[in-house]
Amino acid sequence: MLKSSKRLSSPILACLLTIACASACAGLDEVPGTEPSSDDVDLGEGAGAQTATSVRFAAIGDYGFAGPAEAAVANLVRSWNPDHVITLGDNNYEVGSATTIDANVGQYYRSYIFPYTGSYGPGATTNRFWPALGNHDWGTPGATPYLAYFTLPTNGAGERYYQVVQGPVHFFVLDSDPAEPHGTSSTSIQAQWLRAALAASTAPWKIVYFHHAPYSSGNHGSTLAMRWPFQAWGAHAVLAGHDHHYERFSIDGIPYFVNGLGGRSLYPLNATLPGSLVRYNAAYGAMLVDASATAISFQFITTGGAVIDALTLTKAATTYTLSVTAVNGAVARSPNQPTYAAGAAVTLTATPSAGYQFVGWSGDATGTTNPLSVTMTASKGITANFAAIGASRYVSDLAWVPLANAWGPVEKDRSNGGQLAGDGRVLTINGATYAKGLGVTARAEVTVPLGGAYRTFTSDVGIDDEVGLTGSAVFVVVVDGVERYRSATLTGASAKVAVAVDITGAQTLRLIVEPTADGGFNDYADWAGARVTP
Repeated sequence: MLKSSKRLSSPILACLLTIACASACAGLDEVPGTEPSSDDVDLGEGAGAQTATSVRFAAIGDYGFAGPAEAAVANLVRSWNPDHVITLGDNNYEVGSATTIDANVGQYYRSYIFPYTGSYGPGATTNRFWPALGNHDWGTPGATPYLAYFTLPTNGAGERYYQVVQGPVHFFVLDSDPAEPHGTSSTSIQAQWLRAALAASTAPWKIVYFHHAPYSSGNHGSTLAMRWPFQAWGAHAVLAGHDHHYERFSIDGIPYFVNGLGGRSLYPLNATLPGSLVRYNAAYGAMLVDASATAISFQFITTGGAVIDALTLTKAATTYTLSVTAVNGAVARSPNQPTYAAGAAVTLTATPSAGYQFVGWSGDATGTTNPLSVTMTASKGITANFAAIGASRYVSDLAWVPLANAWGPVEKDRSNGGQLAGDGRVLTINGATYAKGLGVTARAEVTVPLGGAYRTFTSDVGIDDEVGLTGSAVFVVVVDGVERYRSATLTGASAKVAVAVDITGAQTLRLIVEPTADGGFNDYADWAGARVTP
């Protein structure tokens, strides 16, 4: 079952609906004939390979009963060349036995399963088969044959429920059976996991699926325990099985599907429930789903090729802005436009003004690569930094990047202070004060892009007076991966030490402060007045 929650009434979401007329559905029977050989029904790798921006998948439910009906559905799915196959439970009739699972699953879908260790031939090279547990899978205690047969993400639940992202779709796979150890109520451990996972997802489409249908006009009827607030939690659609018919509901503004016509049997329909829009039980079939970043379409198609239902959800494309700042130089961008689609690549080229040189990027990009390629995954602000040729620059004014600091953030032009940014004091070593520099606590590391523009690094180093006579540390300078300077152990009682290191032509400077045997207590260390000179 697939599930998701986003209101269709949202201004950025529209819904297009096509429903095949009842006469088009009349007289459709299950595909006759004997069971095909495994070579006839095994699903191939699929010509339509998944990309980062689109995905095609098939959804089958209540299918795991070897025979002509399952073979016909498998052939239908194979004809679509889907990137993935998801199941809505009851993968292995009748009791989820280890002696039947390969015949019920691998015989027909092995080319989507990895690793496949069954007896029907080669499997897939990567897993593209994402099942959900059903009540018949739990027929063997602990659902152990199912859990042994499939290799799935665990997410702390032993593969019983999990999540996986494929292209623009984020799948959330639940276990709706009462035997689930983490529960099936809307306040259960499983539900808490789903709510947090949905909230954290940034995928364009969030699909939830499981076995027991929350809403169904079929033989089993609705499973009230699974009426979780999926839409409020962020899902866009919900898919389930259990009842052996097809049905689509509109609940809280999102579609709920029942899809149990995968090959076991056909069930009668009962009275139509409120919210039911389409119902069908005349022949076996499967759902075909195509998704891009801006649209997702659902179809239910019979083994005879009849399209019983079609629904498309659309949303506006996500766009981002790129702000670029440059002083004493200019930055050209390609393509040059006010907004960019998600995933777009933008090339920035920095050109210095006369008498200046480019020394690196800062903001939402760092380093000295020029031109710079930026992938738009969010709105960004980037600054191109230029320095006068022949003029020294303070390190704290460059595009330095903190890699480690034992206590709070690395402080610019302040001592380390506490755990909040900007809470340090004036940099002070043995009573000498400094307006510029970096304040850290061992162990600390800062990397500074140089771009080959400088010849000399200089700095006074020592334990900041903020901690009195306590604290000790060792100062290390690494240039392009090679250690060029290592101090003796300096304590709060030590005099400041002047450091000078040749950095001619270097691309990267790393400033490291290491703790000593005292365990790092009060190791407040200063790179005081640190600067680089061309």
